[in-house]
Amino acid sequence: MEHSVQATPWFDPGATIFTIPLPDGSIPQPERLDCTVREGTQERPLQQRADADQLGSRVQAGSSVVPVVVVGPTGPGAEITCTGAYLANREVWLLPTLPSTSSTPLSVVIGGVGCLGVGLLVNPRARGSRR
Repeated sequence: MEHSVQATPWFDPGATIFTIPLPDGSIPQPERLDCTVREGTQERPLQQRADADQLGSRVQAGSSVVPVVVVGPTGPGAEITCTGAYLANREVWLLPTLPSTSSTPLSVVIGGVGCLGVGLLVNPRARGSRR
């Protein structure tokens, strides 16, 4: 299975691969999916296990899915390939790690405007003084 992905926006943690839990309720090991991400000529294996307690589960196609492996941020033209035997009778989903909008960019903008304001207060020429 191969899938092309878009470049990750700034301040975005990227994507995570989710799947249906095993019949006993456990989460498969990342090695069972045998996924790699290729960006240009560089290829790296995806082996970082996703923290299911932190990310929680999602619902896809009427089934609860759990995070298995972290993909992380990707560049333009990235392709993810999974060739593990686990995929013979199971599906996986590539979903955003954090589905909500990040507040980090807004925080950076507000912090920058605050710094400019402090700079204007400290600069004597901005207050009209001629020292």
